[in-house]
Amino acid sequence: MAALVRCATSAGALGRHRTRFARRGHRLRIRSQLLGTLCPLGHPRERVRAVVAGRVASALPLPSPSFPSPTRPRSAGSEGEFMPLHAPDFERLFVPGARHDLSFGMVATVRLQQDAWLWLPTGRVVAGEPAMLGAGEGSEHAFVQRVEPGRYPLVLVVAAYDMPEDRPTLAEIAAAKLVIRDEPVVSWEMALVDGQDLAELDDDEFFGYAVDSATGGFIDAANTALLRDDEFTDRMFSEIAGTDNAAATTLTDDEGRPCLVAFSSGSADGHYPTWVGRTADGEVACFLTDFFILTDDEGEDEDE
Repeated sequence: MAALVRCATSAGALGRHRTRFARRGHRLRIRSQLLGTLCPLGHPRERVRAVVAGRVASALPLPSPSFPSPTRPRSAGSEGEFMPLHAPDFERLFVPGARHDLSFGMVATVRLQQDAWLWLPTGRVVAGEPAMLGAGEGSEHAFVQRVEPGRYPLVLVVAAYDMPEDRPTLAEIAAAKLVIRDEPVVSWEMALVDGQDLAELDDDEFFGYAVDSATGGFIDAANTALLRDDEFTDRMFSEIAGTDNAAATTLTDDEGRPCLVAFSSGSADGHYPTWVGRTADGEVACFLTDFFILTDDEGEDEDE
């Protein structure tokens, strides 16, 4: 599966680059971790502080995909018209208590967890790997879908795996949802930043963000300046490293307002889309980042 993603460049700016994301490879990484056949260092979340803090401290250039921008010609309305990645039926897949037989041989049960809030002073939502969001102005990273300022709850969709008796329990974050309205979602659309155009996407491609330290997050565009403050980022690294991989980390400002929510990006680094759910009235109901744990097999029968 191809993916068009937003990635940090070595200059610290955010650009749009084409890269490749293999769903099957993602599942194999998960299976290796669950069955204990690989991953001697444990869950990627355990390496967050070392990986992220080490990169920042040494001022190493951030990874940037080397693939070219899309050049494939398209003709609107033709038989060969391309379709971007479609949103799975999240409302059905993420029902609490639902059990999923995953293709790599494991069974996961869904549970919803709400123990964090996010303050949006401008209503301009930014999603991404927290350590990378301090580069540039926050408005460069904000989604074009805006909401009213306020405090909103974060709901984690957790996949709890059935484990053998001789293995420790394991639960991972399958998706993270920032709830704007507690109303049913009737439609989904891809969250976009200014300058992104769905017409540029080929089959099963998406706009999303890159993760290189096993962590994603939500923040308001106005609060990304905090990520350029050494004291704040030191506290962020410490708190993320000390948080369970199936829980959220909340960072507050000097007045105690929740300015950043961070969470484990499922079971692996990669590239992940954020979706906007809308109500029957067309209002934004939520922003949802999917980590391809429970949705990884959606549509695979048609692809093979």
